[in-house]
Amino acid sequence: LEALMASKRDEPDRIHACDTEVMDIDLKKVGPVGHGYVTCLSVYSGPDFDYGLGGMGAGTMLWVDNLDDSYGVLDEFREWLE
Repeated sequence: LEALMASKRDEPDRIHACDTEVMDIDLKKVGPVGHGYVTCLSVYSGPDFDYGLGGMGAGTMLWVDNLDDSYGVLDEFREWLE
């Protein structure tokens, strides 16, 4: 998270590709905004970006689990996502 927050501050033009998976939603009945809950988030920030994941280096991706025992961890990313 520190690397993402620093990027938001120091590299405002950097593009981060984000994807989420959602459960408990019936897209035939409702739209995705405000329905279901996000189970995970993946982020890719480019081949030169290092998330600081203990030596994995630049070019990796970040995967955030928000399911079961990890439920709520996504809230830590709220400021960066907004």
